[in-house]
Amino acid sequence: MKDNTYQYYAGNMVYKNDKSLNYMLLDEGLKPKISSVYSYEYHLKNHLGIMRVTFQPNGNSTTTTQLAEYYPFGSSYLPVSPAGTNKYLHNGKEKQDDVLNGVNLDWYDYGARFYDPSLVRWHSLDPLAEKYRRWSPYNYCMDNPIRFIDPDGREIKINREIINGRTTIIIDFTGKIIDKSSAGYSTDKLQGYATRIESSISNSFTGKGKKIDFKATVSITVATDKNPLSSSDHAFIIYDRGKMPGVEGNNSILGGTIKGTKEIMISSDVLDNKPVTEGSFANTGKTENGAGTLERTAAHELGHDAMLDHPDPPGSSPQNLMNQTQDSDAGTKINEGQVLQMGKACIDDKLNK
Repeated sequence: MKDNTYQYYAGNMVYKNDKSLNYMLLDEGLKPKISSVYSYEYHLKNHLGIMRVTFQPNGNSTTTTQLAEYYPFGSSYLPVSPAGTNKYLHNGKEKQDDVLNGVNLDWYDYGARFYDPSLVRWHSLDPLAEKYRRWSPYNYCMDNPIRFIDPDGREIKINREIINGRTTIIIDFTGKIIDKSSAGYSTDKLQGYATRIESSISNSFTGKGKKIDFKATVSITVATDKNPLSSSDHAFIIYDRGKMPGVEGNNSILGGTIKGTKEIMISSDVLDNKPVTEGSFANTGKTENGAGTLERTAAHELGHDAMLDHPDPPGSSPQNLMNQTQDSDAGTKINEGQVLQMGKACIDDKLNK
C-alpha cells in the first residue's frame, strides 16, 4: 500500500484498487497496461537474477525505461536515470516502497520473509535456521551475496562464482541416510554407506563444460535422534530387496524417486556393490560383472530427483550418469546441459518440495 492504494495478486496477475488488471508477470519481464493497451517491458538481469536494465519495443528499435545499479547487498545507487516504475529489482524481487512516517520502507518481498538491504538483515527468523546453525537466523546469504542467492527467504542456494576466470555453478546437496530394511545396520555401517554416497555425488556432479564449469558440495550423514532429518535434507532410504514402495515384489529395481521430493529409495541389494576402476566396466559405475552399485544408484536417482530424465534418444549421451544401469553406455557423469536444466528447474520452483 502506498498513498492509500492497494494491489491484489493472483498468480502472475496483479490488479489495481478497482480490481482492473494492472500488469502481468512474465519470465522475461512485465506486460503492463498503458493507455488501455498492453505492451511488453523486458528485464535484463545478471547471473544473480538482479534486474539491471528494462526496455520496451519502439517500432524497429527499443526505448530504455529503467537503469539500476546496486551495492553488493541490494541497496540501490541513487540517482539512477531513467528511474522507471518497475519494482522487481534485487534478485528479481518486488521492492515494497510503502511509506511510514514519511520514510519509504524499501524492503524486498522474498515470499517467506522481507529483506531490508539497508540493514543487510531479514525482519523475521529463517524457517530453515536449523540448517545454518553457525549463522544468525537474520543474516542474508551468509554475508556473501556475490556467491549466494536466497530464492524465497528460506534456504540459501549456491549460484555461481568465478574460479580461475571460468564461470562455475556450485551445486549444494545435503542429506541423511535412513535404514528401513530388516537388516538393522549399525550407525557405523550406515556412515560408511553415507560416505560412499557423498563421494559419488561429488564426483558425478562436478565437471567442466564448453561454457561453464560445475562443482558439487555434498554432506551426507546418518539420521539419528540427535541428528534428525531436516526439511532441507535429501533422504536416502534403504529398503529390503523388492520392498520399495510402489514397486513391491519387483526384485530388479535398484532405486527410485519421485522428482522434486528429495526422497531417494535404494535397494539393500546394491549396498555392498562397489564400482570397478579397471576392465570393461571401468568408468561405468558398475561392478566387474556389470551389476549396479550403491554409488551409481544413489547419484542416478538424485539426478532424477533434480528433474533429469534418461537421455533421449538412447545413445545420445554416451557414458552419462542418467543412462540406465543396464545400458551399455552407462556412465558416472552429468554434462553441462543437464546442469543448466537443473538450474532452470530450481528457478522454476520444481525442486526441494
